[in-house]
Amino acid sequence: MHRILWENLSEIQKTLGLNAKKWAEYLEMSESAWRSIIRSKNLPLDVAATLSEKLTVDIFDLASKKLDMGAVFSCYHKLGQLPEKYQAGAFSRARTLLHILDYIERKDGVLRKKIILRKFQIDSGFFCNPENLLNIHFITDLTNYLRTQGYTNNDFIMMGRHSSQMNTTGPVAKVLREAKSFKNGVEIFFEHVSPLFDRNYQYKVNRYDHEKIVVSVKAREEALDSLKSTKIGNQSLSVLKMGIFSALPCYLQMPGFLPVNCTHSMYEGHSADIYEIGLNPIISLSGTRNSGRPAIYH
Repeated sequence: MHRILWENLSEIQKTLGLNAKKWAEYLEMSESAWRSIIRSKNLPLDVAATLSEKLTVDIFDLASKKLDMGAVFSCYHKLGQLPEKYQAGAFSRARTLLHILDYIERKDGVLRKKIILRKFQIDSGFFCNPENLLNIHFITDLTNYLRTQGYTNNDFIMMGRHSSQMNTTGPVAKVLREAKSFKNGVEIFFEHVSPLFDRNYQYKVNRYDHEKIVVSVKAREEALDSLKSTKIGNQSLSVLKMGIFSALPCYLQMPGFLPVNCTHSMYEGHSADIYEIGLNPIISLSGTRNSGRPAIYH
């Protein structure tokens, strides 16, 4: 760890093109103080914390893993560039992460959210533009990391449901306002809204009747080819989708959530995820034709 720390520090200084004086100033100390630290080979925690915050790197990763210097350079010059790992096959938009990041902030606080993003060398400013592109590796890495931090299936379902609250305005809400009925809203959601979130998967409504909706979600060949992989995502993303699909009524400005079950999973050897979405709550809300409720309930 000690060797990796000093290799990273040397590489960061070299990447940023800073001489000893400018490097010391960047670390908010005198040049002589920095020379003293080099001689002792003992980096004070406050100096590591300063570097962590300024360059959006995890303070522990600084001493334990090789950093992405492209992202370091981008952060220093405020270019907004992602680490190389998250650039190729960028079929996701930043909006796919907004409800997750907001949930983290509400649950653990804004500082914790920033610290988690530093783990992946991504500045929170990247998500200010929902149209920014990145690949599915980031949401996969993020959800894997959240699992190690104690996040449960219930957390991921709640994150998914929270997506409806994060999209009450903007392109998603605009498209869904065209829905003439709940069934039409479901068709619009899977055919037109889903591509606004990501183009990693194909969404298909296989069945729609008075009892349930059956939806298949399959990885697109274009995404697999771009990422040179036979499988993308993880089990947590399947659970996250359960929460999103559960919130279909909320997306269509109706109350309540729907029961959702994932009956087949790509991560258990199946070719696609299959979701069954129960419609009993909608049936109980719709009542009779003369119930006086808006047409979308029928």
